[in-house]
Amino acid sequence: MEQKVNILDLSKRLTALVHLAVPGNVVADVGCDHGYVVIWLLSRGIFNKGIAMDVRKGPLEAATANCHRYRMEDKMELRLSDGLTKYDPGDSDAIICAGMGGALMRSILEREPEKLAGVKQLILQPQSEIFLVRRFLRENGFVIEAEDMILEDGKFYPMMRAVPVKPDKEKKREELSNEQQEAEDYYGPVLLREKHPVLYAYLEKEAGIISGIKEKLEQGKQGSEKSESDKAELEKRSKRVMLAKARFE
Repeated sequence: MEQKVNILDLSKRLTALVHLAVPGNVVADVGCDHGYVVIWLLSRGIFNKGIAMDVRKGPLEAATANCHRYRMEDKMELRLSDGLTKYDPGDSDAIICAGMGGALMRSILEREPEKLAGVKQLILQPQSEIFLVRRFLRENGFVIEAEDMILEDGKFYPMMRAVPVKPDKEKKREELSNEQQEAEDYYGPVLLREKHPVLYAYLEKEAGIISGIKEKLEQGKQGSEKSESDKAELEKRSKRVMLAKARFE
């Protein structure tokens, strides 16, 4: 007899991700892979229905098989979709997007902004260039209300839940300097506010990397335009880390 995968055994990263979700009616997972995130949420009654979408046929076939395996046919819909192309406004009140680069994630979200109408929460876990996603949210009517960050197999994974800004609260946002805003975009407003220990470990690692690069640049003592540009960017990066670490004091 085939042994079923225990859907409780999501990876540490995905477990943290699903715990960011607030109960709702319908959840859509963009880039669903094997569909376990949707199945986990449906099996626990956090959402009543789910839409699992992926641009690749292979993962979608695996998600379809898992849908049948866990008897979710009446609750789960599967769509072959490039981003949100097969998603219509109002299809869900929550969208999950995880396991892809920040540039791609931002592209998916901004390609058809009208499709985000009616969405009450975005659960996002970019693998890289996280600042692009946070900046997009900030500039397009969303506010990050919850964040988490975990370390798994030597890699840091930040994630967030963003919700539409309420009109009566839009003017109450704290005014930040450009440098402070950039630090929040890179490292997370909630992670910084809550002094998240995994973020601090990440900042310590960043500081060590920056120190090592500075040492190599000093040893090289190159005077080329590229070298000077690299030094300027490194100083900017260093100051951003220092600003973030200062929030932990």
